[in-house]
Amino acid sequence: MLADLVTKKYFLSSQGFAQLLQKAPTATLWLAGDGPMKEFLKRQCQDLGIKDRVKFLGFLDHATLAKYYAACDVLFCPRCKKFKPLVLIEAMWFGKPVIAPAPSFPPLN
Repeated sequence: MLADLVTKKYFLSSQGFAQLLQKAPTATLWLAGDGPMKEFLKRQCQDLGIKDRVKFLGFLDHATLAKYYAACDVLFCPRCKKFKPLVLIEAMWFGKPVIAPAPSFPPLN
């Protein structure tokens, strides 16, 4: 998962990941990016008992980010505003499935 860690929606993704580990105990959640929710999420991962399966990668340069795209199985982006659609396109360019909310557009009339 690539994230800027600025919204509590990542709180829900951490809870969901904890549930996923019951079915796939070797899964790893990669969080790329930085933001004000980082310390909160680290504490939450500790509380959920998943801290060993969650890796906070921090900011990644383009070359390093490409390596993570290539290595991941799926990209999960619970918040797709600003430049996040580009993240989805990049992941798809690497042939990765993406999980993201449906886009919302203002009414045309």
